[in-house]
Amino acid sequence: MDSAIPTFLILFCFWIHVVGAKLPSPTNVTLDCHNMQNTLQWTYDQLSDGITFTVTVRSINSEPESLSTSATSIDLSKYSDPDRDYAVWVSAVNGSEKSEEVPEDGIEYSYYKDAVSPMICKVDFPFVSVTREDKHLHLSFTHPAVLYSPGHKSKKKKSLDSQMRLPIFHYDIHIINQTESHKHSCSESVCQDKLPVHDSEKIYCLIMSGEMKKISVQATEKYCSKPLKAAGISALAYILPIVLVVVGGLLIVLMVFVKKTKSMPLLPSSLNISKSNGHRPEQKSHESEYSSAHLDPSSPTLLIHTKPGHSRLQ
Repeated sequence: MDSAIPTFLILFCFWIHVVGAKLPSPTNVTLDCHNMQNTLQWTYDQLSDGITFTVTVRSINSEPESLSTSATSIDLSKYSDPDRDYAVWVSAVNGSEKSEEVPEDGIEYSYYKDAVSPMICKVDFPFVSVTREDKHLHLSFTHPAVLYSPGHKSKKKKSLDSQMRLPIFHYDIHIINQTESHKHSCSESVCQDKLPVHDSEKIYCLIMSGEMKKISVQATEKYCSKPLKAAGISALAYILPIVLVVVGGLLIVLMVFVKKTKSMPLLPSSLNISKSNGHRPEQKSHESEYSSAHLDPSSPTLLIHTKPGHSRLQ
């Protein structure tokens, strides 16, 4: 009996050691799925050399896939088919030891907008450029399949169009403060549209939503047009009157100058240079202006002043 007690104690201690040495599982497991980018991440308090993690991805009617990583996150973007529902688990591995997979029921997600999965992943509506022209709104945005396709940042849109056939993107446009909505579709890399509006002097804001391959595409903001300037008013309209005033002023000054120049007296004839021979005209002698007294060469006649009634000779 006494010999059995030590054996029991030994077995009990060994069992405690085995249970206590079991590899702990990761904690705080979360999944972020958005814009066809899926990231699973977790925390692990006992990171050490040799610790790796195994991520298991399961989908209906497909074999489970196992992915291994030494980081505490992993990219699952390739698992974004809207025709499938996915469930993921993660476990810690150290040599031959493996922790339990967590979460217990896995994390289920799907991009199918009507799926029964607890997590429905969505796609943001691309940025929409809204411009005004007369009484119409012009819309332009990149097709979501081009914007969110793998490697879209390193490829040109034209090459993407040649490599893949874009799915039809159905979208709705609702103009704020207007009752009607507009339904459109697009299969080009750049989607463009034109909408009539009632009052060209107002600012219009749009709410956009759409669906692509059963994926919900929702706008995260309103897209508004810029205020339309008054009709016919432009930079030229401000500059042209100034130019006309300046030109008119210069013309008036020129006309006054010409008029005053014509009314000025001509130079005296004595200062004018003859155009015919290039010589100055002869000037009349000052003596010609006065009468000259011409004397007869005979003896001078004496002129004696006499009174009336007296003869010249006595």
